[in-house]
Amino acid sequence: MRGLAWSIVVVVSCAALQGSAEEYGRAAAADTSICPVSGAEVICGGGGHDSVLGDRRHGRHFAGAGNDTRDLCLADAGDHRVRCVRPLDARHRRGVPILMYHVIQAPTASTPLPGLYVAPSVFAAQMRWLAHHHFHAVTLQEVYDYWHGAPLPSRPVVISFDDGFRNQYTKALPILAHHHWPGTLNLALSHFAQPGWGLGPRMIKAMIRNGWEIDSHTMTHASLPGLPPDQLRYQVAHSRVVLQKRFDVPVDFFCYPAGAYNSTVIAAVRRAGYQGATSTQPGFARWDDPWTLNRIRMTNSTGPRDLAALLHA
Repeated sequence: MRGLAWSIVVVVSCAALQGSAEEYGRAAAADTSICPVSGAEVICGGGGHDSVLGDRRHGRHFAGAGNDTRDLCLADAGDHRVRCVRPLDARHRRGVPILMYHVIQAPTASTPLPGLYVAPSVFAAQMRWLAHHHFHAVTLQEVYDYWHGAPLPSRPVVISFDDGFRNQYTKALPILAHHHWPGTLNLALSHFAQPGWGLGPRMIKAMIRNGWEIDSHTMTHASLPGLPPDQLRYQVAHSRVVLQKRFDVPVDFFCYPAGAYNSTVIAAVRRAGYQGATSTQPGFARWDDPWTLNRIRMTNSTGPRDLAALLHA
């Protein structure tokens, strides 16, 4: 297929895409047109099972196999890549930091597990530091795609939130939106729509509209090692299906509750169809260890010097 340079083609093709599938990731009919997006050509369709990819912050485009002769996952930094199934790329082996947050609220003297709390003002200061030092927030999917050949911006960082607390929507979302950054939500379904403190469906859908990635943190935040096989499937595989159906998103990554896992748990995560999983082990996430990806715990006392040391900045 050949690229087209005329601006009138851009308008017609991309307008057709807008009407073909309004929801992120929804399957759409194959198309044989060409749709230049963000300054780079992306081939649309080809007679196969293609999907519309992208969100309101990025241009929509098609990706899929079909009868095309080009790998549609090839892109440049101006394109938005999602779920590109390609071999690991030896040129893309950079480790990426994944920051780990839980409750975005100031801890008090009586707060249980105060190490899980970060005050909104502290969180905002940490995000300002990242922006000032030219970091760029990305999703875990974008990191996975990078390890498989897609580009990433300079100084990428994943900003992840565990469990599903309401203040992740009321406090963290506006701060990240100010920087035009996505978050990554590891949702435990036992926290979903809990009165007073849990994330409700409208909140999660608003997060998705703002580019957030939704991943599974089990059904009930259970400790997984030692569970009977049927219970392990319920926590790992069923939670993915529930999230996919409720929010119409891929849910391609898993987060181990309390960072607890063993070889049996990892095997269950792989069988469930996930692409990777995050742990609580410290350090940068590595391309060669997708099932126990390291994360960096953020606390209320993590200041600029700590960030510089943790992120090698």
